[in-house]
Amino acid sequence: MRTETTSVVDTILGLFNGLSYSNKQWLAEHLIEQVARDEAQEAAAKPSDEEFFRDLFSTPYENPTSADEAMRIIRQSRHSGITRHIEPIYE
Repeated sequence: MRTETTSVVDTILGLFNGLSYSNKQWLAEHLIEQVARDEAQEAAAKPSDEEFFRDLFSTPYENPTSADEAMRIIRQSRHSGITRHIEPIYE
């Protein structure tokens, strides 16, 4: 049996259909501002290219880090913040 599913985004967009143009515009502006703030915070948290390569190619004597710190750095750099959900076509 095949069931039709709608994505969360489609459901949210359906909720916005009842909003007035000015309310939609207000919401869009605030979402864009929030995305810009999030991007700025993310950029501030990332090391510069020079720092990244210096840390990457330095020896333990030039840049001593503990094993725990090294694991934290690797885990932090590997985390993308993106979760993907794959839904089956047929159930």
